[in-house]
Amino acid sequence: MQDPTSEAWVVVAMVLTALAADCAPCRSPRSQQQALTTPDDGAQLRRLRSVTGLFNLLGVLVVVLMIVRPGSSYV
Repeated sequence: MQDPTSEAWVVVAMVLTALAADCAPCRSPRSQQQALTTPDDGAQLRRLRSVTGLFNLLGVLVVVLMIVRPGSSYV
């Protein structure tokens, strides 16, 4: 059997998943709480929106990698 973790796209997908796991669950609740307690000119909400967008982008990239599977023999 072939070791799937030796393929580059699997390693990239794992790294992207780890980045996404750090991005949203760790930072969003803190940013949401801060935006609710200390209102400002909208800078906090824009920062929160960018963190959420980055989380979604990383998730989409992982899904695409899992579907496309670069180097796969399936067509």
